[in-house]
Amino acid sequence: MFILDRKLMEGLVEEDDKEIEKKLEEYKKRLESGEINKKYHKIYDVNKLKKEFLEHIEEDIKLFEDLKQKMEKLNLLKEDPKVNRLVVGIKELLKENMKVVIFTEYIDTAKYLKEVLEREFQGKVLSAIGNIGKETYEKILKNFDAQYKEQEDQYCILVTTDKLSEGINLNRAGVVINYDIPWNPVRVIQRVGRINRIGKKLYDEIRIINFFPTERGADIVKSREIAETKMFMIHHVLGEDAKIFSPDEEPKPSELYRRLNTYQEEEESFFSKVKKEYEDLLEKHPWIKNELENVPNRVKVAKKGDKNELMVFIRKGKNLFVGYKDYSEKKPVEVSFEEIYEKIKANPKDKREELSEEFWEHYQQIIESSNFGPAKKPKNENSLEVKAQNMISTLLKREELKEDAKFLNALMEDLVEYQTLSEYVLQEIVSWERLLKKPEELKKRIKELKEELGENFLEKVKARLKEEERDVIIAIENIGL
Repeated sequence: MFILDRKLMEGLVEEDDKEIEKKLEEYKKRLESGEINKKYHKIYDVNKLKKEFLEHIEEDIKLFEDLKQKMEKLNLLKEDPKVNRLVVGIKELLKENMKVVIFTEYIDTAKYLKEVLEREFQGKVLSAIGNIGKETYEKILKNFDAQYKEQEDQYCILVTTDKLSEGINLNRAGVVINYDIPWNPVRVIQRVGRINRIGKKLYDEIRIINFFPTERGADIVKSREIAETKMFMIHHVLGEDAKIFSPDEEPKPSELYRRLNTYQEEEESFFSKVKKEYEDLLEKHPWIKNELENVPNRVKVAKKGDKNELMVFIRKGKNLFVGYKDYSEKKPVEVSFEEIYEKIKANPKDKREELSEEFWEHYQQIIESSNFGPAKKPKNENSLEVKAQNMISTLLKREELKEDAKFLNALMEDLVEYQTLSEYVLQEIVSWERLLKKPEELKKRIKELKEELGENFLEKVKARLKEEERDVIIAIENIGL
């Protein structure tokens, strides 16, 4: 039996099999008695479903069984690098006397983490999974809510699902660990909101630690790009006082456009609209595609418009900046692609105009403006990047690490030229300082990082950025009618 009721099924996600069966039977009785409107709910008899449907179900079951066998061969339950890194990180945080809240989307993951962490931190782990009883709720408040009347210090680690992401103070914790990132970043904001509370202040700074897929996994699921882009849109439109995914979150319009280009929204978005218009244009005028492939990196063009104005698109590396100058205004401004999209559109039959006499003056103003282009940040000696560079420079001079020189040089080249290494990797490199007098342990940690990133990770980075390393500047001038 299967009952078509989305809210009911979502409510059963965190229940065990017996509880699910019990609630389904209760629901069936309410449906048959007429208590629930039959117009919107229906009981399906599996035996009467089409043969083709059942065949598809069987195929899905077989697929999942194959996946399960492959996962079992990986032996992740005994040698799980992700959970091992979590344990190492928590040990470091506990040394600083910080309480930790760990969020995961999945109840199975939460149960798994509970078992692992209880072995490592006996008596210090509290879990809030599935239905939370009164006793567990009391323990949460006593150990993690700074405003609660009774205070205890029995537990310093809380493992939970998004069930606790709303409506409860957990501000005795100074760290939120997102063991996985939801597709909806509002949930991440809600998670962080549990410790970032107005009221009693226990920490000058709170920490947000995110686990993301490896580079190979990210290429497939793209969960990081999607979550970061949606979060960036929230920052840009509504504002947000906490940096959720990285210390570099700055919601500038041009960055928002760049992020929107990393994936296609499920719903109709500005990006989807532009993509559809582009596809329609190619269908009507297929020759345009070949023309675009041969466009040089520097393009300057003029056309008729509503007024005298200039739009300059600057692509440096992976970033796109849009400078705009209204000829009647004194200074150029930075705008989003969406803001000037209608201004740059033209019909294939439109005549190309000569650049105006004012073009170069306004073009130079945009190019020379300090607000445009990815200006280099001042070198901060205390930044993770600089500390990591200094550490690798030191390691490259060590005789006992000669065989690791190729990998260390790759790390250095990425730090200097591409800056693609995550904050976690930078912190790992910086942490090697305390191992300088323990060469064997140091070599082990370097080897682990090499296995995690992949020995040829830099070649992949270069291949991915090959077409993005050239600066591209496209200027479009509108000449008023």
